[in-house]
Amino acid sequence: MDDALRYGNRLIVIDDGRIIKDFDQAKKEKLTRSNLDTFFA
Repeated sequence: MDDALRYGNRLIVIDDGRIIKDFDQAKKEKLTRSNLDTFFA
C-alpha cells in the first residue's frame, strides 16, 4: 500500500475485475494509507 501511494502518477483500485476508483496524480497525492484501507475492509 505504501508503495502504491509513493510511486506512479495514477492509482486504480480494482474489485472483482472492475475499476471502482481511479485517482489521478493530484487526487493520489492527497491520499493516505488509511484512505486506501477503507477499500479493503
